[in-house]
Amino acid sequence: MSVQIEPVQRAALQAVDAAARATGADWFVAGATARDWLLQGLYGIDTLRATKDVDFGIAVRDWDAFRRLRQAIAEAGEFAPDPRAAHRLNHQRVRGFHIDLVPFGPLAGPGGEVAWPPDRAIVMDVTGFEEAFESAIPIALDVNFVVRAASLPALAMMKLFAWRDRRHEALHKDAWDLRLLLTSYESAGNAERIYDEGVMALEEFVASRAAARLLGRDVSRLLRPRSRAALLSLLEAELSDPDSSALVEQIARVSVAGGIGQANLDGGLQEAHALAMLTCFRAGLDD
Repeated sequence: MSVQIEPVQRAALQAVDAAARATGADWFVAGATARDWLLQGLYGIDTLRATKDVDFGIAVRDWDAFRRLRQAIAEAGEFAPDPRAAHRLNHQRVRGFHIDLVPFGPLAGPGGEVAWPPDRAIVMDVTGFEEAFESAIPIALDVNFVVRAASLPALAMMKLFAWRDRRHEALHKDAWDLRLLLTSYESAGNAERIYDEGVMALEEFVASRAAARLLGRDVSRLLRPRSRAALLSLLEAELSDPDSSALVEQIARVSVAGGIGQANLDGGLQEAHALAMLTCFRAGLDD
């Protein structure tokens, strides 16, 4: 697969790639950049929201390896560490553009958490990053530069975990991305699969529900036991009482900017539709 990218994105990718090679780390592209490459770049599905950053999952052995990688990026000169956020480096000339580095691997705790030194006061949950890295899709930026990006199922998995951790923030961009993935999966190369793999018949030939169930199946194929247990726990909590589910409400009513209104915004889903999509997704995890 190949996509077109902006020069500043290429600079970010090359900086991280060079630093990772120098320090023996590995990486993949996550977040909104991977979303846009796959949905918009490959399938022509408008994601409606531009991004001014690139999120990277960084596979490292320990915090020393992470510090060396971050230092190597800074020493290359195009990005400078953000003094307010240990995981972020800002572009020196393009205002507002930054890269976020999310470490995962052996330095994570048994529950999937990474606690940032020196005082370990800042904690991130990286549950699912191992699976996203293993299933990442190669993207050719040119004949000499191929990078790996999170697949759509991996993005759905990571967005659910991100929503769990950030559900109470003022903006609900994770809910927007979940809605986008649930409603776009049929058009993202899966129109024939919903028939070929039997999910159309299971969902009474309602294509939108069949695609959501197929997405659940594809996520299920990625999950390790701990991630599966965490994801099922999240969904059971939200679907056991859908009338009070923040996830259902946010997916139904979120705007492209991440706000929640009193009425459906931007052609939004009704709660009943959002609940049906999530229920089908949940069923796919068990297929």
